[in-house]
Amino acid sequence: MTSDAARTGDQRPGVDILLRLLDDPDEAVGAQVIRQLADHGPGITGILRGVIDRADDAISRGRATQVIHMHQREALMHLVRSIVHHRTNGTDIDLEEAMVMLDAFGDPGRNTAVIRRQLDGMAVDVHERFITMQPATDLTQLVAINYVLFEERGFTGAEEPYYDPSNSYLSTVMTQRKGIPISLCALMLLLADRSGLDLRPVALPFHFVLYSPVLDLFVDGYHGGNLLDRADCRAIVERNGMAFRDDMLAPVTSIDCVIRMMRNLAF
Repeated sequence: MTSDAARTGDQRPGVDILLRLLDDPDEAVGAQVIRQLADHGPGITGILRGVIDRADDAISRGRATQVIHMHQREALMHLVRSIVHHRTNGTDIDLEEAMVMLDAFGDPGRNTAVIRRQLDGMAVDVHERFITMQPATDLTQLVAINYVLFEERGFTGAEEPYYDPSNSYLSTVMTQRKGIPISLCALMLLLADRSGLDLRPVALPFHFVLYSPVLDLFVDGYHGGNLLDRADCRAIVERNGMAFRDDMLAPVTSIDCVIRMMRNLAF
């Protein structure tokens, strides 16, 4: 088959040879190729996606897919082990760290350092907007986050296909500037954390919002950061055919957020 290593600039020893052997009909050779490609680490994923896109034969595509799935499983197990560790120790997971790990499941070869740099850059924009506003309160800080995300950068709620996996991964949400309620709220939480604003996640049935204890208001990230009161949240729940309970407005943990995102990806 045609080598992809030269096309992608990959210079690691043996990759080019292994790619040429991907379509070998011998199953024992195929198994060795899969193992050795996997040993090159998750950075090989981009090359293998190129193989899947361009290869004419099903054998090459199937083996490339197996290697990618191996790295995806490892990334997922890394996240699961972290969740189990925190639950065992009675602590909460770091939301940003968990979302970066979840991103590695979606694309094991992605440079996750880019995610943090983008978040830092957005936080700087929020700060610059905030210092121009008077008075300096939690409300104006929230308005600054909303302005940067929804006015300046044009983030919006995803529609169809609503459950496209790209709507749940932080890196693609930031690139495509759209997401589902929980991913947009998670992005707001990460910016709020960098800004020192206290926002807390609230997992309504079929929707997700944030709560500001200082303002005693809820924030709907999916609808441009709209501010809601309890009656608004109750209406959201009842529109989705559920009986409202006061405990539905209780903030949840970062672990709860991540598990809900994982369930959305399994939907």
